Amino acid sequence: MRSSKMRSSRLRRPVASAAALALVALGCGTAAAVEAPAANAAAGCSAVYSVQTDWGSGFTAQLTVTNNGTTAITGWTVTYSYTGNQTLSNGWNGTWTQSGKTVTVANLSYNGSLAVGAQATGIGANFAYSGTNTAPSSVTCTATGGGGGGGNTVTVTNPGTQTSTVGKAVSLQIAATDSGSGQTLTYSATGLPAGLSISSSGLISGTPTTAGTSSVAVTAKDGTGASGAASFSWVVNTSGGGGNTVTVANPGTQTSTVGSAVNLQISATDSGRGRP
Repeated sequence: MRSSKMRSSRLRRPVASAAALALVALGCGTAAAVEAPAANAAAGCSAVYSVQTDWGSGFTAQLTVTNNGTTAITGWTVTYSYTGNQTLSNGWNGTWTQSGKTVTVANLSYNGSLAVGAQATGIGANFAYSGTNTAPSSVTCTATGGGGGGGNTVTVTNPGTQTSTVGKAVSLQIAATDSGSGQTLTYSATGLPAGLSISSSGLISGTPTTAGTSSVAVTAKDGTGASGAASFSWVVNTSGGGGNTVTVANPGTQTSTVGSAVNLQISATDSGRGRP
């Protein structure tokens, strides 16, 4: 009897395997979904450029690389260009090279592998320059490994330094291009002045509430995980009296005599109605 049960058990196993093979051969959708969950994964990264210190004849630049794709990556390369005569002196936490005005930074062995959402920080370099130290208009990050990011290149147009006033509404549309056709870009931003926000379509709007200067970084990402970024400054000034203009009428040169009373009415106008 034991021998019979064992034979019966052995006979059932091939049957179960054959049934499973039949399901695969018939194209069972459930089985296919389980076997290839990573087929739609996409690799992508973005980089934010900032200046840590500037002493007039040189400066320290810093990069922060983020894996904003849907799969882990094993490496990254950041590329950007200067418009001035900035010249690379030395760099760290990355392989820094410069050809003309174009700077390229590649990961090192210890900071290339990034999980989804992880960052590589402390990537920096010293540069020498004369004249004006203008930040690059756009920064491109290309991921390697993972799903490949589709090979698309996203370029964000740098809007330049923005100036606004506390209490006055702001509306700024950020633009970007994608080398891949038919891609929808999704925008995000860090460092916006208090009171401002960005929509997924790239519209920065709101009313600034606090005066000061902010370093803003805007990132655009497509459906494959490819992304690009641009960094710029945003200056918010105080309200300055609500924008009204007060004009005092000059009474001209006045002449008076010692011991004689003086009576002179000064007049002025205000562009704001109802202002005393």
